Formats: sequence, structure tokens, C-alpha cells
Amino acid sequence: REAVRRWMLSDVPVGCSLSGGLDSSTIVGLLGEMNYSHLKTYSLGFSGQGEAEWDELSLARQVAARWGTEHQEIILEPEELLNDLLQMVWHLDEPYGGGLPSWYVFRLMSKDVKVGLTGSGGDELFGNYGKFLDFERSPLLQATLQYPLMRKAGQSLPPWAWSAWRNAVGKLPDQMLGGRRPRLLELDQFFRVPFGHLYYANQIYFSDRTKREMVFNGAARELDGTALYLQRLCDEAATSDARDKIAYVDFQTQLPEEFLLMTDRFSMAHSLEARVPFLDNKMVELMFRIPSSVRTRPDNLKYLLKKAVADLLPEDIMRARKQGFVIPIKLWLRGPLRPLAERLLSPARLQEQGIFRPTFYGRYVKPHLEEQADYTWQVWAALMFQLWHVVFIEQKAQAAPSYQWKDLAA
Repeated sequence: REAVRRWMLSDVPVGCSLSGGLDSSTIVGLLGEMNYSHLKTYSLGFSGQGEAEWDELSLARQVAARWGTEHQEIILEPEELLNDLLQMVWHLDEPYGGGLPSWYVFRLMSKDVKVGLTGSGGDELFGNYGKFLDFERSPLLQATLQYPLMRKAGQSLPPWAWSAWRNAVGKLPDQMLGGRRPRLLELDQFFRVPFGHLYYANQIYFSDRTKREMVFNGAARELDGTALYLQRLCDEAATSDARDKIAYVDFQTQLPEEFLLMTDRFSMAHSLEARVPFLDNKMVELMFRIPSSVRTRPDNLKYLLKKAVADLLPEDIMRARKQGFVIPIKLWLRGPLRPLAERLLSPARLQEQGIFRPTFYGRYVKPHLEEQADYTWQVWAALMFQLWHVVFIEQKAQAAPSYQWKDLAA
């Protein structure tokens, strides 16, 4: 409550992003409890066929109704996203495909207020991410993080032993492995960098080995291993608590380098100051003095937060599964965004560009577009890189583009 109160101090109007998730709903609930008058909230949703899976407007509306906020909504259509993509890329200033709904919520907010509160940081403090589930569900990961001798035992095996292992795994039939072949082939990496390897493999789209062997061409294949970098961060964390090690890595990487960067640049693009009460310094210090086993539980990852705000929020919010503030990219890539993907990720373009292997199209893009496999985020990451390349390398843009992707020469 004190953190939210501190971050509400302002000489200009303040509003709240309300995605319908637990974190942003918590902020609105706390402000409602403190009787802030004329509280303004802003949400985004989708109306197309099959898009209900990504739409949390019904939850956001419950929170807005519970506290009587002045609530506004925007319904995003894929055509509008297409029109704005190049401007988003320019303001981000680097290849990144996350957080796009925030662009539209911030734009809507900026018409009424100059400061906007968001729920960023709640996941990192209270542990509701896939990586925490991986930890809770993987005795092997727990053991390698908590018992260094197990990790050293795997590291002590000679190279020839791992080579023999990979040869054996390579000869086993697919039906026996049940899709686990890539993981088994990289078992040596697991013991060398257990945290980096598992964290990395489950939270990103391409493993280091996949990037070298199947994604990138030429010098791009020589990129430093991300798994090793993450392992070093994990090892330097000044805690023996495995969950806090995960949180430490989050606070060093994904939170500042992705979420906060996106929040800052998208909000500033609309002359809006975004604030993040969950990351109030006193709040963070307090949370990390509380044992992780109290903050989060295997069967209730945001246990402490839910317990603290249970009387402020509708029951549907407390029971809802973790959604994330995302758009229906899986569907839109197969529909309105398909021409863009086919053009910017075509084998001919990739061959000429020389960064991605031309086979990337047949390996990832074509199977996804034709609904033979789900490579949503692999294709989307590559597509956003291509848009960044168009804006900054090919067009050498010095200002936000006034043109749209369809205006570019084929």
C-alpha cells in the first residue's frame, strides 16, 4: 500500500494500466481501497474469431466495476498492428517482439493522463513464471542448484564419454524418445551449466546449439553462449536459496533488458511517464527478506501476493491462470500477418541478407504458416529482427517512420 501511495504522488493526472492480470489488478485494488477518486483505468482486448484465449477484458471489467473506476478499452485489430509495427520498432531501437499491447494502452492513456502505473515486477517478486514451474517440477534442476557435487560429477566425465552418449542418443528411434532427443543430446551442457541451460532452454526460442547449427549464418554463429552467461549470473547471486537465484537472474536480465526497456520506450513514445510500484526499492528489499518458500509455493506460485490482496479482488482474478499481456500472434501470423512473414523471411531474402540461414524458412516459417507445427515465437522473433533491419540498416531511419511496411519496395 505504501509503495503504491508513493508512486501515485504527482502534480499531473495519473491512470492505471489494467490488463486483467493479478499484478495490475492488485494496484487498482489498492488504490480503490485508498479511495482515490476518479481513478482512470485502461485495458486492451481482441474481438476476432478464436482470439478469446488471449482476451482478459472480462477480468479487467470486473476489477473496474468493483472499484468504480473511469474505465476505457481499446479493441486491437491485426491491421492496426501492421500499420504501427515500423514505428514500434523505431522507438524500441533494437529487435524485440514483446509487450506490443502496451503501445496501445499507453497511447490511450496519454489522451487523459501524463503518468501511468503498471504491474511490471510482480512476477519477478512473487514467482509466477514458467521458470519457477520448471524448478518446482524438476528434481534434477533442484539438485544441481542446491547440491554442487552433483554438478561436478557430471562435469568430471571425459569428452569421449559425452561423445559416445550423443552417438547412442542419435541412433535411438524417435518413438522411444518422445520428443526428448534435443535435450538428451545436450545433456553435457546441462551438467556444465545446469541453471543456464534449463532456464535458457525453457524461456527462449532457440538453444545456443540450435542458433549455431540451424538458425544463423556466417559470423552470427559465433555469438557467445547465452546459457553460460546466465549460469555465471546464477553462480554470483549472494544467496543459497535456489528460487532467489532465479529471481536474481531475472532482475539482472529479463526485467531491465526487456520489460522495463519496452515499458520506458513505449510510454515515452506517447509522452507518458510509466511507473512501476512493485519495483519500489523498499518493496523489493522487504520481499527479499522474506523466504522464497513463503512468497511462493509449488501449487500456488503467487501465494503471498494472493493472500495479501484476496479481499480486494474478484475471485475470478485469484483463480485465473497466468496469461501475460500478449496478442494473438499465433493466429495473426497465419492470417493478416502472413504476407509480411513470407516476404521478410523468404529464402531469397535470407540468402541475400546473409544473417539467417535460408533454410530457416522451411524449418520454421512454412510449417507454422501452414499449421503443421507451432513455431509462433521463433517466427515472430525472426520477423521482428527483420523489421528492425529494415528500419535501421536498410532505411537508415533517423526519425520514426511515417510509412508502413506495405509502402516499402517489394
